[in-house]
Amino acid sequence: MKYAILLIALISSLLAQGAGELSFYILKEGRALANQSVLIINQENKAKIGEYVSDSDGYLHALLPVGAYQLQVVAKDGKSAQAFVRKNFIIEANRESQIILSLKSDNSLAFTDVEAPKAATTAQAEVKKIENGTVQIALSSSEDKKPIEKARAFVKGMDVEMMSDAKGNILLTLPAGEHTLSIIHSDYSAQTVKVTVTAKENVMKFVELSPASMELEEFVVLAPNVEGSIASVVAEEKNSDSIASVIGSEQMSKQGDSNAASALKRVAGITLMGGKYIYVRGLGDRYSSTELNSMSLPSPNPIKRTVPLDMFPSSVIGSLQVQKSFSSDITGAFGGGYVNIRTKQTKDEDYVKLKMGVNAHSTMGKEATSYQGSKSDWSGYDSSYRPFSSTLNSAMTPTLGQRQPSLSFTNSQMQDFTTSRDLSPKKISVPMGREIGIEASQNLTISDDHEIGVLASYGYKNDAELREYTSYDYLISSAGVMTPTPDNTVTNNVYKDAIQHGGMLNISYSYENFDAKYTKLYVLNTLNQTRDAEGTFGENNSIEHQNYLEWQERELSIDQLSGGIDYTLLETENRF
Repeated sequence: MKYAILLIALISSLLAQGAGELSFYILKEGRALANQSVLIINQENKAKIGEYVSDSDGYLHALLPVGAYQLQVVAKDGKSAQAFVRKNFIIEANRESQIILSLKSDNSLAFTDVEAPKAATTAQAEVKKIENGTVQIALSSSEDKKPIEKARAFVKGMDVEMMSDAKGNILLTLPAGEHTLSIIHSDYSAQTVKVTVTAKENVMKFVELSPASMELEEFVVLAPNVEGSIASVVAEEKNSDSIASVIGSEQMSKQGDSNAASALKRVAGITLMGGKYIYVRGLGDRYSSTELNSMSLPSPNPIKRTVPLDMFPSSVIGSLQVQKSFSSDITGAFGGGYVNIRTKQTKDEDYVKLKMGVNAHSTMGKEATSYQGSKSDWSGYDSSYRPFSSTLNSAMTPTLGQRQPSLSFTNSQMQDFTTSRDLSPKKISVPMGREIGIEASQNLTISDDHEIGVLASYGYKNDAELREYTSYDYLISSAGVMTPTPDNTVTNNVYKDAIQHGGMLNISYSYENFDAKYTKLYVLNTLNQTRDAEGTFGENNSIEHQNYLEWQERELSIDQLSGGIDYTLLETENRF
């Protein structure tokens, strides 16, 4: 009760002296940005009035005395800094000053709407792309040459935010090359500087900041690191100590890659065999290893070490890392090549994306040979149509330590077992393929310290095609001379219907320097193929019409739990 009376008295006092209200909204692509820290400074005496935080609607309200003020905010989307803004405004007695700040998807200013007497115009500066290296920055005031403490430095394309110490020093470890940094302090004008860093050398850069004029406004774009983007991929390759190639989700989307195998075929030194397995620099798949999020993957094929890479749809892949030389952080089974499939990570923003599409092969509408199949074939799952009965399967299953089982069924029983399904060929038209996908992200913040992120995605794709070709058999005499005309000629009509499912669930939790993540990945690849062969066969050149039926289901289900703690030891940042 006492605090309520004091608050009412304070408001009454302000109104008596002449006060007004500030209403501030901050948005990105029409979406409210919550928990944005906004600093308000008096333009006349440069005194800091206070620091305010926007609510879940991106809104904050402040009651201020009459006067001229400046608003400063580092707009963040999650943990990533997006833009730095200085905005001047005026408070008049018994009036409301309203400021609406809206950012575009590229973090540039969409519009700024001020409903009050206006101050100066908005200036915009963009920082350039960075690479990698080590640099030490010494900050000082251009007026009295004193060190500047608590200035913040941002690096475009990376989630890097460092603060200067009491001596005005900032130590950054970045990729070697040319870099552009944005340096921001509430009492000084923001400055964008370029530095060139040589690998394994310490480069010193002296930067002077001018005291900020309360009459000027600023808008600086602070580009965050985007997972799977071309810029982040280039930076990672340059930062790598080994020979490595990285393909991001942005590249795969632009190239139209449907799975990991089709994306890797463009990497130098990689040969794709059978559309599934990779050969690195001519070494077979037995010398390669495949991991998912840096954890070993079991192969669904019992006679191969590696996983068929066509099983991983591009919809669940954040990036692909191919390493061609050994390093201490990869498995000891490494021999020729190493592939790390990194799934998409939880995002800072909340969204739902829905994708639908159709695809057509050049043979769409042509006549092909198929068969009845089960009612659920379209989904990639066989509904107990093709498997043999449990009676026959149990009789054929061998028992350890016993002789090979012998079947004691009559001919009529065996015929019932094998002909209980309708496998008669029928003519169909090659259909159009279809595709559907959905991706959703949700983030929760509890007590401002505990962050939970959820990312879920699912995709279904069906692709049908017809391949027609003619095969010829020639005879070679004992003298090594081949006959000029074929001995057998067969016309082949191969109809292939490929069905792919891919689903992923990522649940992440972070608290201060600790983070943990659970990943669930489920993949199903089904091939339904029919080959219709008609022609002459065998030594007798008999005219035959043969049909070959193939149904193949490949399924992969993975559960992963990972986590880590960031700590500093001997002034070196480490992660366990």
